[in-house]
Amino acid sequence: MARPSPYRRAVLAMGPGAVDRQTLREMVEFARLLDLEMLGLFVEDETMLGLADLPFARELRLPDHAWHRFDAGRMAAELDAAAAEARRLFEQESAAHGLPRRFEIRRGDPAAVLGTLAATDILVVGEPESGAGMATTTITRVRRAALQSSATILILPPVAMVGSGPVALLAAGTSDPAFALASHVAAAVGEELVMVASPGDVSPAELVACFDRDLHRGHERLVVMARGASGLSEEAMLKLAAARCVPVLVIEAPGRKETPPGNDTASAGRRNPSR
Repeated sequence: MARPSPYRRAVLAMGPGAVDRQTLREMVEFARLLDLEMLGLFVEDETMLGLADLPFARELRLPDHAWHRFDAGRMAAELDAAAAEARRLFEQESAAHGLPRRFEIRRGDPAAVLGTLAATDILVVGEPESGAGMATTTITRVRRAALQSSATILILPPVAMVGSGPVALLAAGTSDPAFALASHVAAAVGEELVMVASPGDVSPAELVACFDRDLHRGHERLVVMARGASGLSEEAMLKLAAARCVPVLVIEAPGRKETPPGNDTASAGRRNPSR
């Protein structure tokens, strides 16, 4: 299918214990529909690694429920094992579709991963798994930074992607910066484009009601909007995805410049790249 210009790649940030098969499958389906390359980024949080050098830092270990000093070697080994498992799952879920893909490990501030992306990337934002603090903190920091940034993001709902239905565009009209992309996406997936009108500064519940009204309580396949549409908050975007059970594609803020080629490691270290 035709690729929705100007986007070229779907990017998923992963961390220790935070790799979810459902999120991977929905990312692969999105990339397949829109003919995007895929990049899996395993983020090694430098903050957690730095704790091993602090003499007063302790961790609670099972099964003895006792406090122990951080073991740098043990932590490094656990990260290597987690990265290997993330790579295995990424390859397993994506290989069947034959799409171009890469898996990379980057060490640094999890939020700084956004600085390594180009304007042609779409960062996939899923619900982080509950569990170990290190896993939750790493992915939650990426997620929070993505919502607050100017980057283009795909917010995945907690449930599976809807298989068919119109592409819903939250916009004031055809002059909206998201209109061209939404039209291209609708054509690429062979679905109708439906405009959803919303007054400014609505609550999350009022926003969901606008979709119920304009879509006649049907289910769209995807929602497309520009950042700042109708004065929406980060909470509204997340609740819309969860309430409508569909992905929400939020396009970049106007004026964001693409990262120059060869400069995608400025904010985070890269190691072990692979196809």
